[in-house]
Amino acid sequence: MATSWDNSYSLGIRVVDDQHKKLFEMIDAFYDQISKSSDIKPIIALVKGLKEYAKTHFSAEEMIMKKHDFPGFIAHKAKHDKFIEKAAEYEDKLMKGAILLPSEIVNFVKTWIVQHIKIEDRSYSMHMEKIDVKKNYL
Repeated sequence: MATSWDNSYSLGIRVVDDQHKKLFEMIDAFYDQISKSSDIKPIIALVKGLKEYAKTHFSAEEMIMKKHDFPGFIAHKAKHDKFIEKAAEYEDKLMKGAILLPSEIVNFVKTWIVQHIKIEDRSYSMHMEKIDVKKNYL
């Protein structure tokens, strides 16, 4: 179930690619934790850490998009906000003792990140290529 980074995820924007690699590492760490233990505390910590890192990453992406007038910014940001809401919902439920399958969480995160990078993020990467500013981020 673990997901490894490969070049098919690369946007050619070093700072963003490095952050995406970190997200993949966090997903793998989450998967490793749930496969080794049923202790809920580390799972809560991983969900919280992933949520916080995603906020940092999304903020960096959004600054790049705004700086270069990406026309799909509002819709893209809304998708980021939805992800953060869902992660916060998982965290809240876990903190309140709800029974959640950790595999449900990791599947959601993995699927969302992979699709988001390959579809949504690729669109602003192509916009930057078109206006020839991507080289400034390498």
